[in-house]
Amino acid sequence: AQRHAEILDGIYLSANENKVSSTALTLDNADFLLSIGLPAKAEQVLAAAARVDNEDANLQLRWSQVSQRMEAAGMKPPSSSVSILRRALRNIPMHNRSSYLMVLIELMNQIMIMGPPSKAVDEELKALFQKMLLVAQGSDFSARSERKNEEEADNEKLTLAAACLSYFRYSVLNNTSACRSIYTSLLYHSNYGKNCSGMSAGEIQSMRLFYDACIQFEMTNKPNTSKEKKNSHKRQICKLYESAVSFFSGAQSDSRWRKVIDGYRKQLQREKYGL
Repeated sequence: AQRHAEILDGIYLSANENKVSSTALTLDNADFLLSIGLPAKAEQVLAAAARVDNEDANLQLRWSQVSQRMEAAGMKPPSSSVSILRRALRNIPMHNRSSYLMVLIELMNQIMIMGPPSKAVDEELKALFQKMLLVAQGSDFSARSERKNEEEADNEKLTLAAACLSYFRYSVLNNTSACRSIYTSLLYHSNYGKNCSGMSAGEIQSMRLFYDACIQFEMTNKPNTSKEKKNSHKRQICKLYESAVSFFSGAQSDSRWRKVIDGYRKQLQREKYGL
């Protein structure tokens, strides 16, 4: 193993001396340095490459991840994971939708993880969420890492559906006043939330969890005041069920999702007529 590490180290050193570089080589070098317990050196390699090519989302994301890893280990990297992503979002052109959204979604995730909740955090998350939906308009976009050797779990974190679900759950715990606005924006005012056609199995599952979380939120926040308010709230819940039936219709060729659609239809009838 030691000999193997020395050979790899020599390859990366030779590439650097001969000014041979690529995103794949840099990422592999960083992974190698991490594997031999040199996170600070990996951070330096990624930082240097990311500053040269500040529009490469894969470099920026990996740099942020290594920085976060160092922070979690009690080390103090030169740049925090959140600051790296904020800077990347300023540098990557918005018309490069895939890269831009990959970074934006990861920034949202990092902000929610790092905490603590505050008015400033709520405002930043709200602005990022609105920008995410805006950039994704008119697109069948699913933000995923382009690296084929990344774990599927990491890929599924970088989808709009997963990001919206995380943001909604975060808001249920920390800022309930934003919850209705979140699902209204996604489900009723964005192209992404209109239909599940073209989505991956992971995205569709995230959207199901999102619908269920929204319905649960409304169910647990039923008003106990006037009949008018109760009826208005009932219509909101029915609209969620109707939206779910319409959304998942794109996957009804799969028997599993036909059962899900039937379940939402039954719940809709029960809510409408008290069956």
